[in-house]
Amino acid sequence: MPALLEKKLRERMSIHTGVIIDEVVTRPDGVTVVGKDKQTGKPARYTASRLLVATGRRSNADLLHAGEAGLKLDARGFIEVNDRLETSVPGIWAVGDINGRPMFIHMANREAAYVAHNLTRGADLAVDFRVVPHAVYTHPQIASVGIREADAPAGREISVAVVRYAGTAKGEAMRDEDSFAKVILDKETRDILGFHVIGPYAPEIIQEVVNAMTSGGGVAEINDGIHIHPAMSEIIALAVNSAA
Repeated sequence: MPALLEKKLRERMSIHTGVIIDEVVTRPDGVTVVGKDKQTGKPARYTASRLLVATGRRSNADLLHAGEAGLKLDARGFIEVNDRLETSVPGIWAVGDINGRPMFIHMANREAAYVAHNLTRGADLAVDFRVVPHAVYTHPQIASVGIREADAPAGREISVAVVRYAGTAKGEAMRDEDSFAKVILDKETRDILGFHVIGPYAPEIIQEVVNAMTSGGGVAEINDGIHIHPAMSEIIALAVNSAA
């Protein structure tokens, strides 16, 4: 999947990896990035009109002075919560990125809904963090849920299948020879452990898998439903039934 994304991005832009950045020099008309190749040590120099730095995210609980309120922080500096989003201080809940759980807007919305439900209905529901999908809106798009093949638990036999968009009638009509879906199943139980899609409409395609994993219906649930033909959703049934 990363290889296909890189291939497609290289069709539209220059990509340089394995470069250590030593200096960024501002110019009247832009910036110059100065560094060296990590392996060869050869100097590298790039010019651009603007520079975007994207190096990940960290907690800003230090700016909130969360410790002064008695809130316990984890080793990464995020506010610790239980599965009901309760902090170490009674009456205080932490929702969204600040708790360090999967940092996506759709997950924050789910967390907020559970906290609101528990508070207004007197309920005691726990948030299920087992099945959290995410998408990357590159071109091509990427969507994933569950584990990667490399993350399969030790001693657990898995079945893996990769199917191309072109393996479906809709994908063939789209003349898409590169996009694909990948499924990881538990070989014995046929539970869906992970599903990954790269290609057009990936975030929409994967939703059926998310629902099946959440409900516990798995492969059987996907096969029970009739898939419209032709439609890209057919790739889901094709994938799960292709895993030996």
